[in-house]
Amino acid sequence: ALGSLQGESFGYFVQQTVSARDGNADILASLSRADTGAAFDGQGDRIPTIQGTDESENVALFTRLGYNPDYNQRLQFSLNYYRESRNSDVIADPSVDNEPGEQKARALRVGQLSFPEGGGPQADRNVILNLSYRHDDVLNGSLDSQIYYRDNSSRSDPRDRRPRPFGIFQGELESQNWGGRLALDTPLANRLDLVWGADYNRETTANTYNLFDPVSFDASNGRVNRLIEQRPLVPPYTLSSLGLFSQLQWQTTDWLQLSGGVRHERIGFSVGDYTTFFGDPIAGGDRNFSDTSFNAGAVADITPEISLFANFAQGFSVPDFGAVLGFADPDFAVNSDVQANQPQKVSEYEIGIRGDWNTVQAAISGFYNTSELGSTFVFDDATGLYELVRAPERVYGLEATLDVQPSPTWRLGTTLSLIGGEADVDDTGEFVAISSTRIQPLKLTAYIENETLPGWRNRLQLLYVGSRSAAFDAEVDPSPISSYAIVDLVSSVDVGPGTLDIGFNNLFDTLYFPAYAQRTAGFSETFNSAGSGRRVTVGYRVTF
Repeated sequence: ALGSLQGESFGYFVQQTVSARDGNADILASLSRADTGAAFDGQGDRIPTIQGTDESENVALFTRLGYNPDYNQRLQFSLNYYRESRNSDVIADPSVDNEPGEQKARALRVGQLSFPEGGGPQADRNVILNLSYRHDDVLNGSLDSQIYYRDNSSRSDPRDRRPRPFGIFQGELESQNWGGRLALDTPLANRLDLVWGADYNRETTANTYNLFDPVSFDASNGRVNRLIEQRPLVPPYTLSSLGLFSQLQWQTTDWLQLSGGVRHERIGFSVGDYTTFFGDPIAGGDRNFSDTSFNAGAVADITPEISLFANFAQGFSVPDFGAVLGFADPDFAVNSDVQANQPQKVSEYEIGIRGDWNTVQAAISGFYNTSELGSTFVFDDATGLYELVRAPERVYGLEATLDVQPSPTWRLGTTLSLIGGEADVDDTGEFVAISSTRIQPLKLTAYIENETLPGWRNRLQLLYVGSRSAAFDAEVDPSPISSYAIVDLVSSVDVGPGTLDIGFNNLFDTLYFPAYAQRTAGFSETFNSAGSGRRVTVGYRVTF
């Protein structure tokens, strides 16, 4: 952090990547280690991040082994491992909630957190194994196949949510996921291809809450977290999905391409009897869902530079069963509560135009999504949680990009994303704004880049996030979102055998509050953490 060059803000990142090939075999391996320093805002104050990445240590390993038996075949195995742990010596001072007016979250230094009876500091571990096989001469076409396994465990930081019923808690999530995919690309005629196949996925998830002793917590000013009880927030449940799909791609003429497809999906859900966090017994059960969805699209090349495109697609998914099960009403039953468990089907319409000239690239598109039974969230001030509501909804938006290269040494561009959405949460025919947990404010980015001297490149970039109060006005969110803008400067120069990179994030040291912090500030101002102030990063990379 450049405010006062606070020593706690220093961190490092180092990565080594090695690749080799011998005959038909190849290997790539990458190992990285990072130690992230503490974060400070635009006023030089320490940021008490909740579930953040500051003051964390992480290790990442990626390995890929490949073998080509012959010209048409490729067998590949990859391993991706990631581990992160974070143990800050500050917490968000809870006294800000007792002060009049809106307060910035304030850091309270308590020393390294202690967990004498269980639990631990914030942590995340993720392992992904992937095996793929490709053959380019099967049924006059090609075959792609894949099997994978993923194991993830994560633990949040301790959170004081008194006097709400959660008390002082910490969440621990365990999730395992495995599956596979088989797809064949089969030419049917000249310029007509069929991609068809199947995919399968099976996931098991559970979420437990660690509850800590309030006496030890208060006596140590939030440093000692003594485990007194573990309760299931989301019981272990299994979700499986089998999909059968086919997709036609037809280049009808040199200027018109048509596509269309169908997908049939069967989803199974299973959970045993369990007791909710609040002590209500819930009968488990099994549910099965199935549906068929369609898609169609067209791309027309009006000129060699300009294309028009239009798409229609249907999506089929189940609700967030974690939210459904974790905060179930006492009379909830898996086998009978159709409204909560019923899947969601979405119809999406998109139309746009894109152009690609020698020095200008541009695109603009609009979309409209509708669902008769969506999954939206409404804030419940009594519990401090978002309640899942199944209701008709519509989501729409506009996206645009523009890039220009006025000379060989200059580049500039911008992107725009504008999204809106409403849901009939009371089933009265009156639509109100969807929560900002799903509908983000206007987002605008812009950059200008110059190769100042041969081998020396400089880039100035802007991020602007607009305001959004519609969900707050509709009493869906606990607080509105105000706009903010951040400017970064990135410079790279060829030095010796490598490249020196220097970056200034938040160049003007702006005091701002990210959209997430603003949205949750109405629940508790301990969430109202400012964004990072001016930071500098210096890196050097070399290939040998």
